[in-house]
Amino acid sequence: MARLDATLSSTLDRDPPIPSFGSNWFAPVLNIFRDPPDSPLARIDDRIAALRTAADSRIPALPAATRLAKMLFDFRGPTPQTLRALEDLQARVPALARSFTGRLSAIQAAAYGEAFNWGKAVEVTAPLYRRNKVAAVAMSSLAVIEKMHLFGIDKSGVGASAGEALRRSQEHEAGFLERLTDRSVSIAVVGNSPIEIGRGQGAAIDRHDLVVRFNNYSADPAFHVDYGGRADIWVRAAGHTGVWSRPGSKFSSIVFSGPDRRHHGFAPWDILDVVGSGGNPVFVPTPVYVDLAAELQYAPSAGLTFLYWLRRLRGAFQDANVSVYGFALIDQPPGGSRHYFERPRSVAHATSSHNWMAEAELFQRILQS
Repeated sequence: MARLDATLSSTLDRDPPIPSFGSNWFAPVLNIFRDPPDSPLARIDDRIAALRTAADSRIPALPAATRLAKMLFDFRGPTPQTLRALEDLQARVPALARSFTGRLSAIQAAAYGEAFNWGKAVEVTAPLYRRNKVAAVAMSSLAVIEKMHLFGIDKSGVGASAGEALRRSQEHEAGFLERLTDRSVSIAVVGNSPIEIGRGQGAAIDRHDLVVRFNNYSADPAFHVDYGGRADIWVRAAGHTGVWSRPGSKFSSIVFSGPDRRHHGFAPWDILDVVGSGGNPVFVPTPVYVDLAAELQYAPSAGLTFLYWLRRLRGAFQDANVSVYGFALIDQPPGGSRHYFERPRSVAHATSSHNWMAEAELFQRILQS
């Protein structure tokens, strides 16, 4: 469990090998828009290698280059080598295709921003605003939108709202982390697996000081006897697709899963909705997510991401006043999911990039270490 006990700064000091792009000067221009091969259930390193091959030409295929850029940023972090890889991809886009590189530019700007190079972030983003302000806002991260507002380039209300969201998260973060690291505060982490049906653990769950729930958990009283009813911290996936809307004021904190969504999320309407409804957004540190993804080699679920982060903050769960319910992981279908609140509980497969067997193995290590 050495990786679990690593310091949060370790990842940003560990640079992955920079992608090596070939020198094929004769790549057909039509290949610029060729869709890249990608398998969400493949190992992260294999996916990056396949995308690198698809983008391995003097004129890179834009879909492959864009997806490669996002994967490097999300799974490697804003390291110097990641930034150089993004610069190389951007530099090799031919002039005739520059108007189609908005997404690639937005990723590059977000990476510069997380690396605290705001001058470069604004320099990359400004042309997007000149071409289409609405599209630029939709493609940019929350942090970049706020900086464009401060630089006087974004004059819309979105930039001001982004600034308010960032202030709210920063003001709330210290108190949130203080409670999570305080071992005198009991925490129940409640997953959505059907494994608790019939066990009658609801009252025990609700007696904890903090109860953590995930994504589309059910508040239906019919499940209270097994899963309890309280929800203090809501951990949710990013975006609106597939995640039910809930008023932010219902929770003391709302954690966005994935690498720090202030920088890695685009079209950040979900964050603005949380703040607008009285919620306090919290973001998983990018180094934590990068370490977890490197150890797992697959995109981690919201549940495992939070447990991994909590283990890093509190140490071994046996001595940390933490109880875990509703997690089995081995009961989840490949490429899909099964939850206690769904009827029938053997649900059809959904699109998913989670490897449940790999997560189950790491989950047991987290519990037992």
